[in-house]
Amino acid sequence: METDYLIIGAGAMAMAFADELLRNDPTAELVFVERRATVGGHWNDAYPFVKLHQPAFAYGINSIELSESKTDLSNLPQILAYFEKAKKQFDRTKRVTWLFKSEYTGEGRVRSLLDSQQTQQITVRRKIVDSTYMRVEVPATHPPAYEVDPSVNLVPPNDLRKLVEAPERFIVIGAGKTGIDAILFLLENGVEPARIQWIISNDMWLWAREPIVPGNIGKLLVDQVRALVESDDIDAAYLRLEQEGQFFRLNQGALPTKWRCATVSMPEYKQLLRVIDQVRSGRVKAVNTHEICFENGHVIPLPEDALVVNCSANGLAKRAPRVIFEEGMITLQSVMMCQQVYSAALIGKLESTAMLDAEKNRVCQPVPHPESVNDIVACMTLTLENMLVSNRKLLFWHLRSRLYVLSHGSLLSYLKAGWQSIRVLPRAQTLRKQVAGQ
Repeated sequence: METDYLIIGAGAMAMAFADELLRNDPTAELVFVERRATVGGHWNDAYPFVKLHQPAFAYGINSIELSESKTDLSNLPQILAYFEKAKKQFDRTKRVTWLFKSEYTGEGRVRSLLDSQQTQQITVRRKIVDSTYMRVEVPATHPPAYEVDPSVNLVPPNDLRKLVEAPERFIVIGAGKTGIDAILFLLENGVEPARIQWIISNDMWLWAREPIVPGNIGKLLVDQVRALVESDDIDAAYLRLEQEGQFFRLNQGALPTKWRCATVSMPEYKQLLRVIDQVRSGRVKAVNTHEICFENGHVIPLPEDALVVNCSANGLAKRAPRVIFEEGMITLQSVMMCQQVYSAALIGKLESTAMLDAEKNRVCQPVPHPESVNDIVACMTLTLENMLVSNRKLLFWHLRSRLYVLSHGSLLSYLKAGWQSIRVLPRAQTLRKQVAGQ
C-alpha cells in the first residue's frame, strides 16, 4: 500500500488535521491506523455521562458544525455520532483508507490486533503523522496508579450508570475533570452529599465557564496575561482573576497548586461545594480491605459497604514538547493552551501550504498542557506568540475557522484582542524568562 500521509490514531486531533488536508490539498491520500474499531479516539472509552467542559462551538473539525448553540456542551452520543458523520464525509473523497483494530509498529509497518500474523507494509510518500503523542488517558482503559486489594469494590466512572444497588458510601478518588464529572453525576441523580467522600490529592484552580462566550474570549486571554504581568507573584494573579470571576477554587483556606484547564459553571461549582467530606492527604498509595493509605503515611478507614470510584487517570498529561514538523514526520500537539483540535487543524492547514518545515515550526510552537500553577505563564505566553504569528500568516483562514475561539466574535473584538496581545506580549515574555530561571 502507498499513501501520502500515514496518520497514527483516529481521534479528535487526527480528524481535525485530516479535515484540513482533504479540503486544502485535492490530491492528498490518507491512511488512518487506529487501535480501536472506529473513529473518535478516547471518546469511545469515556464514561457515558461525559460532556465537553468548554462550549462545543469550537470543537470537532472545521468543516462540520457540532454545537446547537453558542453555549451547548455536547454529550457523548452527540460527539460519537459527530465523528461518524465526519468519517462518512472523508469516505466520500475516495482518498481515505481506514485500518481499524491495527497498530503502527514503525518503519511503515502496520499489524492487525485481531490477527498478529497479518501485517502490511505502507510506503509513505510524504509524512507520518503521530496524533497519539498527547496521550489522553481515561479510567476505563488505564488502571489506578495505586495498589488495590482484590476485595475492594473499585470501579471506573463508566460503571456508575450500571449500578442497580446503592452502596452506603461513594468514595471518589481524583479531583480533575473526571472526578468533578463523577461528583456532579452522583449529586444530579439524588445521592446525598453526606454519602460522598472526595479524595483530592492536589487542589487546582477551576476555569469559570460563563465568561467563555463569543466576543469575550480574546478579552479573557488578555486579562489573564495582564493579571500575570501586573501582580507581585503567580498566586496574586490567580487571586485577582478569582475576584474578577474567571477562576474558582474548592478550598478557600488554601491556594491551589495545580492548573489543568478544568472548566465549571457557577451552578456546578455550587454543587461541588455541597460535598463537605473532602480528604486532602496527598496521593493515594493503596486501597486495602478496610483502609485507604496515602503516600505521606496518613490512613483513613474504608467503610465495608463503600464503592470506590477511580477518577485518577491523567486526561490531559503534560508532555515534553517535540518539534512538530520534521523531515517525513509530523507530531500533533497543542499550539494554543488547552485547544487541541484547533491546534491540529492549524497544523493541517500549514502542512497544505508551500512553507518549509522550519517556517511552519516558527508559526506554531508546542504549548504543553499546564499542570502546576506556574505553567500558566509559559502556556499563555506561547499561546499569544502563536496567535499573533499564525494570524499574520493565515489571517483569512483564522477568520473562517470555527475551531478558532476568537473567530466567533465580532471583527472589532477580534482586532482589539490582537492589538492588546501585541501590547502585553513583551512583558509576558519577560515574566516567562523570570519564572523559568527560578
